[in-house]
Amino acid sequence: MIRLIAVLVMVAGSAWAETAPLIIDEGVNAETGVNVTPDWRAEKCARFERAWNAVIDGQGANMSADFVEGVDAFVTSRCEDRADICPAPGADFEAADMLALMVVSEGMTTSFLPFGCS
Repeated sequence: MIRLIAVLVMVAGSAWAETAPLIIDEGVNAETGVNVTPDWRAEKCARFERAWNAVIDGQGANMSADFVEGVDAFVTSRCEDRADICPAPGADFEAADMLALMVVSEGMTTSFLPFGCS
């Protein structure tokens, strides 16, 4: 839990979190209501990739190879490959939780995430 808080604090203060406007739904700026991103899916993928890199920097060695490879494949596909990645208990699950918090703080919904267990 302390690791989760430390990574969230680190990410919250990072430059990537401060550079983007507050986006609410499909590229609409929360303050102006104006569509600010012509390619919202590409923007979401870029934001997810930055969040994923922050998670990898914080706890990459502790996550399972299947989880890391699955998320890397999702990012490599420019977030188009929607194969469900099932986080294992422990580090994988903590990383998935962190990513969920990060994408929501970036104005996205958790439905964008590639996580799911059949």
